Amino acid sequence: MSEDIVRQTINNNTKLNLKKPKQKYLQFDAYDKNYIVEIKVRNTHYDKQIIEFSKYAFNSKYAKINDQIFVYAVAIQDSLYDWQNKIYIFNISKLEKNYDFNWEWRKLPATTEFKNNDNMLKYVGYLDIKDAVTEIKYDKI
Repeated sequence: MSEDIVRQTINNNTKLNLKKPKQKYLQFDAYDKNYIVEIKVRNTHYDKQIIEFSKYAFNSKYAKINDQIFVYAVAIQDSLYDWQNKIYIFNISKLEKNYDFNWEWRKLPATTEFKNNDNMLKYVGYLDIKDAVTEIKYDKI
């Protein structure tokens, strides 16, 4: 599943009209006049999803400056369990007011690309899927 398909699936199942940014190397993957959205695609279901502090910090500040809402969308396409194929949408702008992300340093792959398996220390927090504001069920793509 690609970010483009996630964006399209969100648009088809919500009132949003997300677009792909024209600029390369932004910290977010989709936007409309009210929202910026960071999209992550995962191949395994976990009850707690990782959010990198660098993305959180930049997007939270960018959203505030531009009077937008920062949303984090995690698409899970679990090859073993079709019933877990969902997109979880978190309203980070709302959560950050009183949410405990349990920030910590962890050694993780530098990228999610298979080309680079090197690990590096990343400052990360966790989002419990029960705290998602929306869940979108989808068929395997």
